[in-house]
Amino acid sequence: MSYELIAVATMKLDSENLAFALLAKDFNVKQVIVKMNDHNYERIYRSVGVKNISRGTDLLIDQIMLSIESPELRTVISLGDIEVAVFIIPEKAACVGRTVAEVVNQEGFPRELVLTCLYDDDKALFRVPRGDTLLSAHDRTFLCGSRKNMEKAVTFLK
Repeated sequence: MSYELIAVATMKLDSENLAFALLAKDFNVKQVIVKMNDHNYERIYRSVGVKNISRGTDLLIDQIMLSIESPELRTVISLGDIEVAVFIIPEKAACVGRTVAEVVNQEGFPRELVLTCLYDDDKALFRVPRGDTLLSAHDRTFLCGSRKNMEKAVTFLK
């Protein structure tokens, strides 16, 4: 099994993100993602080979729209058409006490969506979900996929 390195630059200043991107490229990291605050840096990022640029204002607008359309989802990062979002499983959700496999194998659950991790606030514990992992009320569920598929998945998780 081979792995591809991905570097993500999310520092406050674009100059720091640019320096990080240059170092990552020097270490032959194929995919570099940067958070851009000043649109004047876009040409510079592209000139050093950065193809994935997340604009702060775009993220804010996306978050506002998602909050209106799906208030139970909170976007963590947006990478083009793919997002990582957090959904907190409600107390009386149908998925509570069921395994990940039971939920994701239901007909209609989006196959193009991944449950990447679960976070238990009470225990301050991250869990990587496997098929036999039980879903619990109040788990912060990190989802990765398109917004459309996330909204479908939330319907199953509620």
